[in-house]
Amino acid sequence: MQAIVIPQPWANDLVLGKFTEIDLAVTTQASEILLVSGNEEVSGEYALGLAKGYALGILRVKSITPTATGFEWVLDSPRLVAPFAVATDADLLEVDDALIHENFPATVELEDWMAHPGEAFPPALQTHADALLAIGTQQLPSDYQAILTATNGDWEAVDAAWYEHEYAAQAAILSSLSDEEFAALQVQTDADEWAELVAARALLLKGTKDEQGND
Repeated sequence: MQAIVIPQPWANDLVLGKFTEIDLAVTTQASEILLVSGNEEVSGEYALGLAKGYALGILRVKSITPTATGFEWVLDSPRLVAPFAVATDADLLEVDDALIHENFPATVELEDWMAHPGEAFPPALQTHADALLAIGTQQLPSDYQAILTATNGDWEAVDAAWYEHEYAAQAAILSSLSDEEFAALQVQTDADEWAELVAARALLLKGTKDEQGND
């Protein structure tokens, strides 16, 4: 089966149906494609704990349209597969069909979850997600593994450390603003970005309080 390699976190978002369109440099005649997560991450995008270099699922190739820089793919109807490692040495690969085993119970639950995306994962889907998280955790850089170990598995501490590392200047500003000053930013920010800022500031402030409590 043909496989397409997509970096994280876009690969994870595609297989969860969070978006369906993506611009790629390659094209195919296949009606279905195996989605493989790349070993590289999208710069500036949070991908800690997401399995890299693994087959994630099968998607229907709804359409591929040439663009000025490549091709716009529209993908839908994700079906989950038992994750297995894939050598990601090209953007478009051939993968042995014998290696591909669909996880039908998790896929059924994924379809229901996609219709109610704010809800918690149901059991089979959660088990599938936990298996991928275990892979992603093993792939964490050593400094983040150390944080996870020191905090007894507190992913919020990992999130806060990543944000502070990636956006040190922004992190310093967010941490220093008063509640009133921070609230004033909302009128300059779209809804999605505002939600991210609120979550990031909460993590940073939590980290500051934890450090003060340990002093």
